[in-house]
Amino acid sequence: MTGVFQYNIDSNSFYNKLQFILKNQFFYESGTLQEFDLSPVDEVANAIVSIIYNYGNQNKIFHMMNPKKFNMNTLIEKLNLLGYSIKIIKDNDFYKKIIKMDANENSFMINDYNIHINISNLNIKTTCNITLQYLDKIPFSYHKISLNYLTKIIQYMKDVEFI
Repeated sequence: MTGVFQYNIDSNSFYNKLQFILKNQFFYESGTLQEFDLSPVDEVANAIVSIIYNYGNQNKIFHMMNPKKFNMNTLIEKLNLLGYSIKIIKDNDFYKKIIKMDANENSFMINDYNIHINISNLNIKTTCNITLQYLDKIPFSYHKISLNYLTKIIQYMKDVEFI
């Protein structure tokens, strides 16, 4: 994973959550089990090229995503290993903190929290089993997100002044 990232990070859910967590150093307890896909752009590009090169035009739709998902709790653990001091706080305490924050500056996280607490079992399941079967034959596999890659993400966020 080279550290190539998407340009429009301000419209990306993961980057917005990470920005909030890094700026505020806390996250809400019930949200720590939220799973997400973090597919490094360079790995997705390699997967696409591999499929095209090995299978050509088969008029199939491939769902490119990293099947090695992780949750917010794992992300926070990794951030703490990198020297951040992220606290997991009770939902009620989180709500008390965010209602005092600038709504424009933190609108993404406020909306995310409101959706999370108002819709039970929001953990949407996604799969890419057919794509993975094709990639396994090449062979190609996604890497787990490492501390090194997370460090690159954070550095990129700093470089583009997102944090």
